[in-house]
Amino acid sequence: MRAFASRFFFLLAVLSGLAFAVTFFYGFHSWPNAPLRQVGDVIQDKQGNRHTEEDYRRFLEWQRMLLVSAALAFGFGVGGHLVAGRPGGRAGGTIHDEGRSP
Repeated sequence: MRAFASRFFFLLAVLSGLAFAVTFFYGFHSWPNAPLRQVGDVIQDKQGNRHTEEDYRRFLEWQRMLLVSAALAFGFGVGGHLVAGRPGGRAGGTIHDEGRSP
């Protein structure tokens, strides 16, 4: 059961990592001059190009999705390592636990 759980977590980490990569490249393609900022009543990128309110909303959604997908990929990866533990032993031991000197 432990092996299945760790493989499941690693699969979720890979899928989340792919979602992160796709989301990242979508944003890189859509907003090459990011970040978009609201300066007074005008929304502009770092080059000073103007954008619509819809562009700004999509940009904020992209930022949120990028953060969520990165956090999920990291969390599932760490979860997979924690569930897997050390082969043949308990998880989280030190070098001294195996009888070797530093």
